[in-house]
Formats: sequence, structure tokens, C-alpha cells
Amino acid sequence: MSDVAAPAGLKEKLKRERAAIRALHDGKALGGQTASALADLVDRVVAEAWRSAMERVPAADRPRVLRELALVAVGGYGRGDLAPFSDIDLLFLHAKPLHPSVQAVVSGLVRDLWDAGLKLSQSVRSPADCVAFAKKDLPHRTALTESRLLLGASSLFHELQRRLHRMDAGTSISRLIDAVLEERGKEHQDYFATVNLLEPNVKKSPGGLRDLHVLRWIALPRYGTRDPEMLRVGGVITPEDARTFGDAYEFLSRIRHELHFHAGGPQDVLLRDEQVRIALWLGYTPEGALLPVERFMQHYHRKTTALQDAMLRFSDGARRGSGFRRLLNRLATRRVEGGFRVDRESVALDPSADPTKADVLLDLFDLARRRRLSVAHETFERIRKAVPDCEITPAAREKLFPLFI
Repeated sequence: MSDVAAPAGLKEKLKRERAAIRALHDGKALGGQTASALADLVDRVVAEAWRSAMERVPAADRPRVLRELALVAVGGYGRGDLAPFSDIDLLFLHAKPLHPSVQAVVSGLVRDLWDAGLKLSQSVRSPADCVAFAKKDLPHRTALTESRLLLGASSLFHELQRRLHRMDAGTSISRLIDAVLEERGKEHQDYFATVNLLEPNVKKSPGGLRDLHVLRWIALPRYGTRDPEMLRVGGVITPEDARTFGDAYEFLSRIRHELHFHAGGPQDVLLRDEQVRIALWLGYTPEGALLPVERFMQHYHRKTTALQDAMLRFSDGARRGSGFRRLLNRLATRRVEGGFRVDRESVALDPSADPTKADVLLDLFDLARRRRLSVAHETFERIRKAVPDCEITPAAREKLFPLFI
């Protein structure tokens, strides 16, 4: 390596331009605009660090590095959806074996980017290693579905894409969807404690931004697109649900950006003090006996409940998307005593059953628990519509959530 110094001023550049993006955010920029601006800023910082790292490589080794190393954005960074202090998910994709000159560039880049003030979540793998790990680790697999080539060897990135497509072709889509939903269910349980219902995590709590990520991870293998607008045009989701997804993203992402900017670091939890502050920041005013914070949190819970409902409707349809799977379910469907229908996956109320009767509902949930099956989402919708004055509280919803997936 030569004696060329690490890029000067990267830390100041990141701080200065992040402050400019905050000014846009304060000026009521859309959540998506702020997220895209932040991702673009990180792209430029990474590119500048890459150029400096390449200048430190001996001239004789540069062709090898350019041929055997690619920088790939994955996860939230890959889809261009960053909060101000999000982790930067960066994959150093390399050829095998890992040559010392390539390793030196990786080490230098990691050091320079950390010194600049980026919190990296980096991995260093070959295309084959990425796929082998993805087969064992679902979060890694879903992160790779959002991958985006930044710099370096496009041939390595294309090899990774080919291997991922081959892996997906050999995987049951229904099983993959079930695994994604099971993982999300575990995350919900992690945020079930009362404090997390009163102080929700805007990313990971039920109805949080993660539900929109789940939509993308399920939609791509099942329908070949992860764009809600394309899903609407294709008739996969209703116009109402498409609006719910878009509105929820803007609402939650703006809140998350404000939490990060105000804290000066990664902060995704709506603490009580922050609820009061953000309610005023968003312009909520008193209404009758309701304080601004109470109006804000009512609105928040309506938005997140609507998002969770829409995601569950979508995932329920995607899980049953295979014609063969639907046929198996119909063949396996049987009526059981008490007005219930049971198939291979779920328990549903028979059309003749009365969803307003408490004993019917108790028997329904007890049957699902004993058979270790989910409650069909259309049954959940019937219950809500039949008993409009009986709102299911967030705490009750979370207690029953495993039954609805």
C-alpha cells in the first residue's frame, strides 16, 4: 500500500450534509424524500472513501482489486431507505481466495468509513458464502433481496444474483413466506411487554415499518414485484390497502427521522416525553378533553393497526396463492362441531356461525390453540365488522397475534 492518506474531511462532509437534510426534514419534506437523500449522501461518502482506498493500492494490484471486489448495499441501505443514524449494511463481495491486496482495501475502507462517522454493519463474503449463509439465516436472506451494487466488480454482483435466483427457484415459496411471517411473529413477541405497547418501536412493534419490509420480502418471490402500486395494478391488493401502505410509510418514516435527528443517534422508540414533543411538532392541538399527545397516539394506533391489518390480508392471500395449495386446503377442509371450518392451516367461522356471541369466539380461539392452527384472517375481519363497538385493544391484539398468522 502507498502512503496516500485516508480521505480528508469525510466526517465534516457527512455532518454538514446530514444537517442540510435535517433542514429539509424540518421543512416538512416527505419521509421518502428524506430517506432517499440520506441514502444518496452515504453513497457519495462510500464512493469517496473507495477512491481514496484505490489510490493507496499499488498500481500493479489495482486491476486485481477491481476484478475481485465489489461493494454492495444490502438491507435498508440497499433499498435506499435510511433513517438519519441507521446502521449501514455493506457487503464486501469478493472472489475466492481472498487476496491480501483485496483484504487490505476492505480493512482500509472499514476503518475510513467508521472514522467518518458511519455505523457499519459489514460482512465480507464470496457469492457462494453469501448463499450458503442465506440458506441458514433468514434475516441475511431477506437483506440480500434488497441488494444494490455500489462500486467494483459487476461480474461478482451478477454471480451473486444468479446464485440467489437459483436458490429461490429451489425453495418452496409458501414455506419461505411462512418462515418470514414466523420470524415477524417472534419480533412481535419481543415487543409485547406493556411498556412497549405504551412506548412503541416505530420500526419493530406491530404495525411498524417492519410490516412494510415483510410486504416486500413476501411479494417479490410470490408476485415478482415488491412495489405496492404494481401489486394494486395487478389486483393483488385493493386500492384502499395500497393507500394504507403508502400513508403508513410516510407517517412512520417522518416520526422515525425526527426521533433520530432529535436524539443525534439511532432511536426508534416513542418514549412518553417524545410522544408529547412529537405531537406538538406534528401540529396536533387540544380537542375537547383530549390533549395533543392523546390525539397523536390515537392517530398513531389507528395507522399502525390499519397497516397490520392490511399486511395480514396481503400475507394471508400470498400464503394461499398456490392453486395446488388452495386445492389441498379445500380437500382437507372439514366442519367440526360448534360451527367451525378447519383446513390444513387455519380455523374459520362457518358462515352460519354468529360472531357476536362471546362463547362462539372463546370456542374459536380455544380450537385454534388446541389444534395449533392460525385463525383465518377473514374470520378476524368478520368479528371486527360484526362487533363495531367492541374495539380490540393493542394489548389484547398482541396477546392473540400468534393466532392470526
